[in-house]
Amino acid sequence: WLHKRRIDLGSEKMSKSLGNIIMIPDIVAMGYSPLDLRYYLLSVHYRTQLKFTKKGLDDAHKARRKIMEWMAQVEDAEDAEDAEDAEDAEDVEEWKQRFASAMDSDLNTPGALAAVFDALTASRKGNGLGSFKNFAQMIQKTFGCFEPERAADIPADVENLLHARRKARTEKDFAASDHLREEIRKKGYEVRDEGGDQTVKKL
Repeated sequence: WLHKRRIDLGSEKMSKSLGNIIMIPDIVAMGYSPLDLRYYLLSVHYRTQLKFTKKGLDDAHKARRKIMEWMAQVEDAEDAEDAEDAEDAEDVEEWKQRFASAMDSDLNTPGALAAVFDALTASRKGNGLGSFKNFAQMIQKTFGCFEPERAADIPADVENLLHARRKARTEKDFAASDHLREEIRKKGYEVRDEGGDQTVKKL
Protein backbone atom coordinates (compact mmCIF):
# COMPACT_ATOMS: atom_id res chain seq x y z
CA TRP A 1 0.00 0.00 0.00
CA LEU A 2 1.20 3.46 -0.84
CA HIS A 3 0.08 6.70 0.76
CA LYS A 4 0.02 9.31 -2.00
CA ARG A 5 -0.28 12.49 0.07
CA ARG A 6 2.06 13.77 2.75
CA ILE A 7 1.73 12.84 6.43
CA ASP A 8 1.51 15.59 9.03
CA LEU A 9 2.93 15.17 12.51
CA GLY A 10 1.44 17.85 14.71
CA SER A 11 1.70 21.17 12.88
CA GLU A 12 4.56 20.03 10.63
CA LYS A 13 4.82 17.63 7.75
CA MET A 14 6.77 14.43 8.35
CA SER A 15 10.03 14.63 6.41
CA LYS A 16 13.67 13.64 6.55
CA SER A 17 14.77 17.24 6.33
CA LEU A 18 12.88 18.11 9.52
CA GLY A 19 14.15 14.99 11.27
CA ASN A 20 10.70 13.99 12.51
CA ILE A 21 10.36 10.67 10.68
CA ILE A 22 8.67 7.87 12.65
CA MET A 23 10.09 4.46 11.79
CA ILE A 24 8.64 0.99 12.37
CA PRO A 25 10.88 0.38 15.44
CA ASP A 26 9.44 3.60 16.89
CA ILE A 27 5.91 2.22 16.43
CA VAL A 28 6.92 -1.01 18.19
CA ALA A 29 8.60 0.95 21.01
CA MET A 30 5.29 2.76 21.53
CA GLY A 31 3.69 -0.62 22.23
CA TYR A 32 1.95 -1.14 18.88
CA SER A 33 2.23 -3.70 16.13
CA PRO A 34 3.39 -2.66 12.64
CA LEU A 35 0.05 -4.07 11.50
CA ASP A 36 -1.70 -1.44 13.64
CA LEU A 37 0.11 1.17 11.54
CA ARG A 38 -0.99 -0.60 8.36
CA TYR A 39 -4.60 -0.51 9.55
CA TYR A 40 -4.19 3.19 10.44
CA LEU A 41 -3.07 3.97 6.89
CA LEU A 42 -5.93 1.91 5.48
CA SER A 43 -8.45 3.79 7.60
CA VAL A 44 -7.97 6.92 5.49
CA HIS A 45 -8.07 7.23 1.71
CA TYR A 46 -4.67 7.04 0.06
CA ARG A 47 -5.21 10.48 -1.49
CA THR A 48 -5.92 12.03 1.91
CA GLN A 49 -3.38 14.10 3.80
CA LEU A 50 -3.03 12.09 7.01
CA LYS A 51 -2.55 13.86 10.34
CA PHE A 52 -0.64 11.23 12.32
CA THR A 53 -1.44 11.14 16.05
CA LYS A 54 -0.89 8.63 18.83
CA LYS A 55 -4.64 8.66 19.47
CA GLY A 56 -5.25 7.74 15.83
CA LEU A 57 -2.80 4.86 16.15
CA ASP A 58 -4.45 3.75 19.38
CA ASP A 59 -7.89 3.83 17.74
CA ALA A 60 -6.49 1.77 14.86
CA HIS A 61 -5.10 -0.78 17.33
CA LYS A 62 -8.48 -1.15 19.04
CA ALA A 63 -10.44 -1.35 15.78
CA ARG A 64 -8.06 -3.94 14.28
CA ARG A 65 -8.27 -6.02 17.42
CA LYS A 66 -12.08 -5.87 17.40
CA ILE A 67 -12.19 -7.13 13.82
CA MET A 68 -9.69 -9.90 14.57
CA GLU A 69 -11.72 -11.07 17.57
CA TRP A 70 -14.81 -11.18 15.34
CA MET A 71 -12.89 -13.13 12.70
CA ALA A 72 -11.88 -15.68 15.35
CA GLN A 73 -15.53 -16.07 16.38
CA VAL A 74 -16.54 -16.51 12.74
CA GLU A 75 -13.83 -19.14 12.22
CA ASP A 76 -15.03 -21.10 15.27
CA ALA A 77 -18.71 -20.91 14.27
CA GLU A 78 -20.50 -23.79 12.61
CA ASP A 79 -20.92 -23.72 8.83
CA ALA A 80 -24.34 -22.94 7.34
CA GLU A 81 -26.46 -26.07 7.06
CA ASP A 82 -30.21 -25.42 7.07
CA ALA A 83 -32.47 -23.18 5.00
CA GLU A 84 -32.35 -20.35 7.53
CA ASP A 85 -28.54 -20.35 7.45
CA ALA A 86 -28.67 -20.39 3.65
CA GLU A 87 -30.81 -17.26 3.76
CA ASP A 88 -28.25 -15.65 6.06
CA ALA A 89 -25.57 -16.55 3.50
CA GLU A 90 -27.49 -14.59 0.86
CA ASP A 91 -27.49 -11.57 3.17
CA VAL A 92 -23.71 -11.88 3.53
CA GLU A 93 -23.39 -11.52 -0.25
CA GLU A 94 -24.76 -7.99 0.11
CA TRP A 95 -21.96 -7.12 2.55
CA LYS A 96 -19.39 -8.62 0.18
CA GLN A 97 -20.80 -6.47 -2.63
CA ARG A 98 -20.60 -3.34 -0.46
CA PHE A 99 -17.01 -4.18 0.40
CA ALA A 100 -16.08 -4.83 -3.23
CA SER A 101 -17.87 -1.71 -4.48
CA ALA A 102 -15.93 0.46 -2.04
CA MET A 103 -12.62 -1.07 -3.12
CA ASP A 104 -13.57 -0.65 -6.78
CA SER A 105 -14.24 3.04 -6.13
CA ASP A 106 -10.63 4.25 -6.31
CA LEU A 107 -9.57 1.97 -3.45
CA ASN A 108 -11.97 3.51 -0.95
CA THR A 109 -10.52 1.58 1.99
CA PRO A 110 -12.39 3.62 4.67
CA GLY A 111 -15.67 2.71 2.94
CA ALA A 112 -14.65 -0.94 2.77
CA LEU A 113 -13.79 -0.96 6.49
CA ALA A 114 -17.15 0.67 7.24
CA ALA A 115 -18.82 -2.23 5.43
CA VAL A 116 -16.82 -4.65 7.58
CA PHE A 117 -18.00 -3.02 10.81
CA ASP A 118 -21.61 -2.93 9.58
CA ALA A 119 -21.36 -6.63 8.74
CA LEU A 120 -19.83 -7.31 12.15
CA THR A 121 -22.82 -5.63 13.83
CA ALA A 122 -25.32 -7.45 11.60
CA SER A 123 -23.74 -10.83 12.32
CA ARG A 124 -24.46 -10.35 16.01
CA LYS A 125 -28.10 -9.43 15.46
CA GLY A 126 -29.24 -12.79 14.17
CA ASN A 127 -27.25 -13.64 11.06
CA GLY A 128 -25.36 -16.91 11.51
CA LEU A 129 -21.68 -16.23 12.17
CA GLY A 130 -20.71 -19.30 10.16
CA SER A 131 -22.14 -17.66 7.03
CA PHE A 132 -19.46 -14.94 7.22
CA LYS A 133 -16.43 -17.23 6.83
CA ASN A 134 -15.76 -16.49 3.16
CA PHE A 135 -16.30 -12.79 3.74
CA ALA A 136 -13.85 -12.77 6.65
CA GLN A 137 -11.26 -14.60 4.53
CA MET A 138 -11.71 -12.09 1.72
CA ILE A 139 -11.13 -9.18 4.13
CA GLN A 140 -8.04 -10.86 5.54
CA LYS A 141 -6.52 -11.50 2.11
CA THR A 142 -7.33 -8.01 0.84
CA PHE A 143 -5.86 -5.93 3.66
CA GLY A 144 -3.08 -8.11 5.06
CA CYS A 145 -3.29 -6.65 8.56
CA PHE A 146 -5.57 -9.20 10.23
CA GLU A 147 -3.18 -12.13 10.28
CA PRO A 148 -2.69 -13.68 13.74
CA GLU A 149 0.66 -12.55 15.09
CA ARG A 150 3.05 -14.82 16.92
CA ALA A 151 2.68 -14.08 20.59
CA ALA A 152 5.68 -12.47 22.17
CA ASP A 153 7.38 -14.24 25.06
CA ILE A 154 5.46 -13.54 28.25
CA PRO A 155 7.66 -11.95 30.96
CA ALA A 156 8.50 -14.12 33.96
CA ASP A 157 6.62 -11.86 36.40
CA VAL A 158 3.45 -12.14 34.32
CA GLU A 159 3.90 -15.92 34.09
CA ASN A 160 4.13 -16.06 37.89
CA LEU A 161 0.90 -14.07 38.21
CA LEU A 162 -0.80 -16.37 35.72
CA HIS A 163 0.32 -19.41 37.69
CA ALA A 164 -0.95 -17.88 40.94
CA ARG A 165 -4.28 -17.01 39.30
CA ARG A 166 -4.69 -20.52 37.91
CA LYS A 167 -4.09 -21.89 41.42
CA ALA A 168 -6.62 -19.43 42.90
CA ARG A 169 -9.27 -20.50 40.42
CA THR A 170 -8.61 -24.17 41.15
CA GLU A 171 -9.18 -23.40 44.83
CA LYS A 172 -12.29 -21.36 43.89
CA ASP A 173 -10.78 -18.24 45.45
CA PHE A 174 -12.41 -15.91 42.93
CA ALA A 175 -11.61 -12.73 44.86
CA ALA A 176 -7.90 -13.51 44.55
CA SER A 177 -8.43 -14.50 40.92
CA ASP A 178 -10.00 -11.12 40.11
CA HIS A 179 -7.22 -9.26 41.94
CA LEU A 180 -4.55 -11.15 40.00
CA ARG A 181 -6.36 -10.45 36.72
CA GLU A 182 -6.10 -6.73 37.48
CA GLU A 183 -2.41 -7.04 38.38
CA ILE A 184 -1.78 -8.80 35.07
CA ARG A 185 -3.66 -6.03 33.25
CA LYS A 186 -1.51 -3.36 34.90
CA LYS A 187 1.50 -5.08 33.33
CA GLY A 188 -0.03 -4.74 29.86
CA TYR A 189 -1.68 -8.15 29.41
CA GLU A 190 -5.28 -9.28 29.28
CA VAL A 191 -6.27 -12.68 30.61
CA ARG A 192 -9.46 -14.49 29.63
CA ASP A 193 -11.05 -17.71 30.81
CA GLU A 194 -11.84 -19.90 27.82
CA GLY A 195 -12.67 -23.59 27.69
CA GLY A 196 -11.75 -24.17 31.32
CA ASP A 197 -8.32 -22.59 30.90
CA GLN A 198 -6.96 -19.06 30.80
CA THR A 199 -5.48 -17.37 27.75
CA VAL A 200 -3.41 -14.21 27.76
CA LYS A 201 -2.70 -11.57 25.15
CA LYS A 202 -0.81 -8.29 25.14
CA LEU A 203 -3.01 -5.19 25.34
